[in-house]
Amino acid sequence: MNTQALQPKPEAGNGITQKQSANEEFAALTWADIRQSNPLAAARLIGLFSITSCKILELTLASIRRRWTPELAMQKACDWAEQVLVVCGIEATLEGGIPPGPVLLVANHRSYIDIAPILAHIPCAFVAKSELRSWPILGKGASLGNTVFVERANPTSRKATRSAILDKLEAGHSVVVFPEGTTSRAPGMLPFRPGIFKTIAGTNFPVVPIAIEYEDPNAAYVGNDTFLGHFLRVFAHRKTKVSLHFGPPQQSPNPTHLQTKTQAWIKHHVTLPKPPLTLPRSPCGASNGPRGAKGPTRASRRANAPAKPRPRRSPHPAVAGFPLDAETAVFANPPQLTQGATKTSPSTAFGLSVDLG
Repeated sequence: MNTQALQPKPEAGNGITQKQSANEEFAALTWADIRQSNPLAAARLIGLFSITSCKILELTLASIRRRWTPELAMQKACDWAEQVLVVCGIEATLEGGIPPGPVLLVANHRSYIDIAPILAHIPCAFVAKSELRSWPILGKGASLGNTVFVERANPTSRKATRSAILDKLEAGHSVVVFPEGTTSRAPGMLPFRPGIFKTIAGTNFPVVPIAIEYEDPNAAYVGNDTFLGHFLRVFAHRKTKVSLHFGPPQQSPNPTHLQTKTQAWIKHHVTLPKPPLTLPRSPCGASNGPRGAKGPTRASRRANAPAKPRPRRSPHPAVAGFPLDAETAVFANPPQLTQGATKTSPSTAFGLSVDLG
C-alpha cells in the first residue's frame, strides 16, 4: 500500500469521494503496512475488525436459524459499540438527560467515530450513506443491523429513507440522523438539510439535538482523508475523548422552525469556548499535569528558591600563638586549639521552596 495514504491530505471535496475509495484502501492493505504503522493503532484496527466479524457471525447464524429480529440486531449493535469504546480507547462524556425512545436524534457529524459513543449509550438505528454498504466487514455489519441506507444524490432514495425512518419510529426504535449530509471540522458546523424536518414536523415524535465534540479537532474525518490513514493516526493516541451533549426535546408543526431551533441549539454548544484547564499544584511545587509530564528540575527549584544568608566563616579558628604567612595564605605552623574551643568545618546550606498554594 502506498504509504502516502497514511498521511493527512488537504481538506477538499464534499466528503464523499474519500469514503468511496475505502474498497481500494483495504484491497491494497498488506500485513507489512500494519506492522509499519503505530503498534497501538494497528492493534486497535485488528480489534475493530475482529469485534465486527464476531457480531456479523452471530447475526448471520441468527438469520439462518430464523431467529433474527430488529431487537436482536439492536442488542448486538449496542454490544459492538461498547466493545469498540474499550478496544479503541474512546472516552465518552455525556451531558444532559438521555431521552427515552422512540425519538429522532439529530446530531452534528464529525467522524465515523460518532456512531460508537452514541450507540453504546442509546439503542438506536442510524441513517448512513449507501457507500458504506460496500465497505469490507464494516459494511456487512451495518447491513445486518438496523441501518437505513440512503443514496444522497437520488431524490427517490431520500424519500424512501424518510419513510423508513418513520417506520422505525412507529416500531418503537429511536433513529439517529446527521442532517449536515457529511462531516465537518470544529469549530462550527455545516447547514442542516431540511428534508428530515419536513418529515418529522407535526408528528408525535420529538427531535432531540445532540452536540458532538472531540477534545482533539484532528479526530474529524473530513476532506480527502482516507479511512485507514485517519484511523491509524487518531487511534495511535492512548485516549480519544468525545463529549455528547443532549438537548431538550423539540416539537413543532412548522418544519422550518423545528430545523432552525434544533440547529441553533447544536451550533451554540459545539462553538462554546472551552474554559482553560487549571490544575492544582502538588506539594512538591509541580503541577499535576498529564501522566508523563516532567516537573521542575532541581536547577529551576534552586533558582526560584529564596536567597538564604550563608554562614559567615571566621577568618581563622579561635586559636592563639601562631603566625600566618600572608603570601601563601596558609598557616606556617599547625594551629593549636585553645582550651574550651571547638573544631569547626565549613558547611553549605540547600534550600527548597515548597509552594502549598
